[in-house]
Amino acid sequence: MRNTQPEGPGGIMEGLLLLWVFHVLAGVLIFFLGPLIAARLGYTFVAAWNVGFLGLCFWQLLYVVPLVRKLNRQGKTATMTGVIIGALLTALADGACYLTSTR
Repeated sequence: MRNTQPEGPGGIMEGLLLLWVFHVLAGVLIFFLGPLIAARLGYTFVAAWNVGFLGLCFWQLLYVVPLVRKLNRQGKTATMTGVIIGALLTALADGACYLTSTR
């Protein structure tokens, strides 16, 4: 059932912080699991980290889309908006880093 109570003013900040926590967890997974997977595929550690961190824009879809759907079902629209804003900022920053690294 949807929550019809309005969220407080911290809803958007709550969404941004929630996404930041997910980004930190994704970064830790990429940092530790990336080299293990790369070694099995024959890549260097640095190549695995580059692919992992420069591709964060796409990796974040694995946890942002389900999170947004869950927040929408719960009626937490302000928090959902914060998550979406954070995901867009991450995609823009990731795109800028990718463009500067390929020059």
